Amino acid sequence: DGNWSPWSPWNNCTADCNGGERIRTRQCNQPTPKCDGAPCEGTSSQSEPCNTFPCRNGTCTGGKILSNCSNSCDTSCSTLTCNGQCSEPEICQTGCICANDTVMDANGNCVMPSTCQCLYEG
Repeated sequence: DGNWSPWSPWNNCTADCNGGERIRTRQCNQPTPKCDGAPCEGTSSQSEPCNTFPCRNGTCTGGKILSNCSNSCDTSCSTLTCNGQCSEPEICQTGCICANDTVMDANGNCVMPSTCQCLYEG
């Protein structure tokens, strides 16, 4: 039968404030199920909310700056599209955004837009 490895450390929170999420994972390899062995029971990942406090000056980290419209179209990899159009227009919310023409990736890190996976509009 299979057993789980220890949990990985929690990854970085996806937001500096206003609530984000962090995730940790584990593998079914202690040992891996063989032949007719039973698979591991339970899930391979866990998530929890993090940094749920409101955004204020001084709460942004990692080169990010406070913005009155942190969820505008050009602030994260998830809202960029190949044609530069907005994929998720939303009402503005205060939050931390990346500075210097960088955007936030899925792990909450600031990256150049060219490193984002291209999202095609159907």
